[in-house]
Amino acid sequence: IGSLCRNIAVALIAGVCRWRSFEDVNEAFRARPPSAQTMIAAGVIAGLFGASLLAGYFGWVGLLVFWLTVIILVN
Repeated sequence: IGSLCRNIAVALIAGVCRWRSFEDVNEAFRARPPSAQTMIAAGVIAGLFGASLLAGYFGWVGLLVFWLTVIILVN
């Protein structure tokens, strides 16, 4: 589960910071101590969860926009 959360966090960070590639973000992420990696990954997953709850208040249209945003960021 830890490596899956780390990969999700790196993919989302690389999606937001379009000027850096996935490999650059992954190397910078691995250069940090394990405790910092855990905090960053947990923060990104918590932000994703919070955004999904916020989108859920707007019904199926909100969830559709949320998933479309996630797909665009990761792609």
